[in-house]
Amino acid sequence: MKCLHRSGWIVLPLLLLGLSCGGEKATERAIERQIEKASGGKAKVDLSKDKMTIKTKEGEMAISQSGAVDIPADFPKDVLVYKGAVVKMVFKQDKGVSMLLETADDVKKVAQAYQADMKANGWQEVGSMPMADGATLNYEKGKDNEKRNVIVGIGRGDDEGKTHITLTVAAEE
Repeated sequence: MKCLHRSGWIVLPLLLLGLSCGGEKATERAIERQIEKASGGKAKVDLSKDKMTIKTKEGEMAISQSGAVDIPADFPKDVLVYKGAVVKMVFKQDKGVSMLLETADDVKKVAQAYQADMKANGWQEVGSMPMADGATLNYEKGKDNEKRNVIVGIGRGDDEGKTHITLTVAAEE
């Protein structure tokens, strides 16, 4: 969401301020106004059950600090959602979706699982970049107007030694 990239620094302080004052609805409205001001479009914010959901004309984003958010119902069945991982964030737009997952499993184990599963589901690895504490894997599937891409970013998070998995699935234009 472009509007969140430009004004994202304002959303977190507002959220923390509103929650500390106990004003969930007031916080929702304040965040909506900031997003609307930055983007020039309407925004709908919902703070509930340890989640924040933001909807704009550009897409929808759900974030959870300590719980999990739901995987979109139309998320491709041929893309691995790592078993046992907690979905911390989902950002959905017309042509794709990005998710942030968290697991206690080792980076190498996660990377091996993606390499095996994606290949088994007919994805072609078109690039990979191993790093000291992670990896980036790029996959492609389909032909012409049906082509889809998946980028899997795997790395150690800052919190409690967890491994973070970033999945981005998009249709080529």
